[in-house]
Amino acid sequence: MSLVFLGLGWISVIALILSFFFMSIMYPTHFALAIRGLGERTKLGSAWMVTAIVGGSIMPMLMGWLADNYSMRTGFLVPLACFAGIMFYGFYWQRLYAQDLEPVTLRPPPVVVH
Repeated sequence: MSLVFLGLGWISVIALILSFFFMSIMYPTHFALAIRGLGERTKLGSAWMVTAIVGGSIMPMLMGWLADNYSMRTGFLVPLACFAGIMFYGFYWQRLYAQDLEPVTLRPPPVVVH
């Protein structure tokens, strides 16, 4: 997106086309990473991930507003910011993954006397 924003002719066009390729694997990857290790909360976590897709309907409006009021190049700052957020999540995930592998101490169930 940085190359698209810079307006470098064919380099920007190729960068835009390549972004579609990388987006095709982005959602399934971060979905799988996000729900890993949630245990009994997996359904809730996956529901939040599916609900987060609403950004796909809000961000294009913001991008269009920027493109209308400034330039299309400026509009590409919106996906750049979104991709940066996903990139930081991917880099930070390694720490989350390490916590997921720590052993869990289980408490015995309470004894019920009838």
